[in-house]
Amino acid sequence: MALSKSEMMTISSIMLKADHKEMEQIADMFNEARRMQASIKKHQFAVGDKVAFVNRRSGRVEGVVTKKLRSNLVVKTTEGQQWRVSPAALQAA
Repeated sequence: MALSKSEMMTISSIMLKADHKEMEQIADMFNEARRMQASIKKHQFAVGDKVAFVNRRSGRVEGVVTKKLRSNLVVKTTEGQQWRVSPAALQAA
């Protein structure tokens, strides 16, 4: 689900009004939401699943999930490289 342009502008205006303490609370809320989304996404993948992600240098990288870590997944490529990847960056291949 993506936010609309007006929702993004509302968030921006709220952040501009916030004082330092409120900004820290907003940052905590943001980080918790990001952790929850990553956890949900992590449970969508299992060891053995074929996945893909985009790397800045290599472009699209495809591989197989070999291990689930606390916050990341280990993906082994066909070339034998191993990557620790955030679940949010993965998609089914």
